[in-house]
Amino acid sequence: MSDQERMAKFQQFIRRYEINTTFASKLRGLDGYEIVFICDDSGSMNTELSDVSGPNNQSPTRCPTPIVKILRQVLKDKRNQIQERNLLILLATDGQPTDDMGKPRIDELRQCLLRERIPTGRIPVTIIACTDDDESMSYLNDWDKAIPNLDVVDDYRSEKKEILACQGKSFPFSYGDYVVKILMGGIDSWFDDLDEKKVSTDEYGRSEPRITTNNNF
Repeated sequence: MSDQERMAKFQQFIRRYEINTTFASKLRGLDGYEIVFICDDSGSMNTELSDVSGPNNQSPTRCPTPIVKILRQVLKDKRNQIQERNLLILLATDGQPTDDMGKPRIDELRQCLLRERIPTGRIPVTIIACTDDDESMSYLNDWDKAIPNLDVVDDYRSEKKEILACQGKSFPFSYGDYVVKILMGGIDSWFDDLDEKKVSTDEYGRSEPRITTNNNF
């Protein structure tokens, strides 16, 4: 595929999902990353990612969520590749991390994210929090501020509400922009800051982004 064809497809993608030009331009930062998706497979994971658009009425999760075990296995399996290619880990969960027996392992996950991603800068993580459990969101939001190369993303409606409260009601944030934030939050701190402080932007809108292409994209 030629650079011109690649750019045409990229611009078509941007228009289809209504991604604003600032987000689209920064999406280039994904170049060179391998992406691994880890999804909580406990019996309580009833919220589909395609439907994380608002609060739900589920009770706090009580089924085992052995995220730490899975995350460590991914880090082990990808150890050699990480030396040559960055690894982006997307971690979707609706409950507190546990072991196989259901015993909480919150601090163990924190230590894994803080100390076992080597080097941290080459292994960014985004946690997609599919939960309305205040206790879970409290510690996850604390981690978001304290652990480098980690972004915690809420459901779309909650995330948009927080971002508009910080950036102003005119700030564009479509569902496509939300997906870009999931992908880029652990890589580019600009995205992580969106719901925390006012950020500078080059441009808003839905026009075609001014992006150059190369053969690696």
